[in-house]
Amino acid sequence: MAMRYLIVDDEAPGRTNLRLAMAAHPDWMLVAECEGAAAARAVLAGQDVDLVFLDIQMPAESGLALARE
Repeated sequence: MAMRYLIVDDEAPGRTNLRLAMAAHPDWMLVAECEGAAAARAVLAGQDVDLVFLDIQMPAESGLALARE
């Protein structure tokens, strides 16, 4: 079964680099890419996700705040 993951990073190059690196692992499936915690919450509310790659320093809300939830 595929490992389902979410990328949360306010910087587009960071999201792109991680997505490209993970493309080498066909058993991992990208669920979504989000620019911030609010968008990530919406994805997590409606999708099954096994792992979240989470940026810690984001302008609107810290990734740590999201991780605590």
